[in-house]
Amino acid sequence: MHIVFRAPSISALALFLAAAPLFSQDAVLFPGRPLFTPLRANHEEPRMGIQHEINSPTLHVQIGSAIDALGWTWGEDTLRLGADFFAYALAATFGEYRFKIDAADGFFGLRLTYHTGSLWSARLRILHYSAHLVDARFNTDRQVWETDRLPFPFSRNFAELTLALRPAPPHRLYAGAGLSVFNRPRSIRAATGHWGAEFAAPGAPTLYCAYHGSLLGVPAYIMSHTIETGIKVGRWQGEGLRIYIAYHGGLDWYGQYYNERRSFFGAGLVLDY
Repeated sequence: MHIVFRAPSISALALFLAAAPLFSQDAVLFPGRPLFTPLRANHEEPRMGIQHEINSPTLHVQIGSAIDALGWTWGEDTLRLGADFFAYALAATFGEYRFKIDAADGFFGLRLTYHTGSLWSARLRILHYSAHLVDARFNTDRQVWETDRLPFPFSRNFAELTLALRPAPPHRLYAGAGLSVFNRPRSIRAATGHWGAEFAAPGAPTLYCAYHGSLLGVPAYIMSHTIETGIKVGRWQGEGLRIYIAYHGGLDWYGQYYNERRSFFGAGLVLDY
């Protein structure tokens, strides 16, 4: 066995020198919970929970987390660099089997958030998104896929900017846009849009209602809407348990069914971190 040590390339050295200011004495390592709370009614956000579709055996399993790794503060302004890693799985009943996974979507990438001394905040995410059909749709006896479509390589690499306003905290209004640098299938439009609102009643536990709307071209642009309402046990801006009911109407959540329309009512719970 030969072990070879190579000198670092010029590009690697340049990258290290460019990143060095990030770890200056002014930077705070792991400054705490996310500065920009994940959008509560948006399914393309990291969350830990489950949602059961009412009058259906379908269950959505949600696993993921967002972490702020570095933070800087200048007066009343705060900037944070973090990462998102999360996955959504569609579990359903097929034949004598239960809790087999029909589809699974995964997201990971970087996040830059900024909070001013005013009521405004912003978040820029750069994410890779891929989607897969899994074992529930595959007949192991016949060795065939029991679906109207075969698995295909779905993926999107995109950047997304969201601006948020808290006109009367803890309420939040937001809107944003995204742009993909790569889509597969290529028929998906590069530009996307999203908007929403979150309202929370005073007191603890907290009653809340959240709405999220989105616009995606598949290739024709279609609006999707999700409404979630429930109760939060724990601090509204911190750790706790949310129990809710929800309605979704519009495009299917999962990438393998990206151009199909779905509407359903669901009930679920989420562990906020």
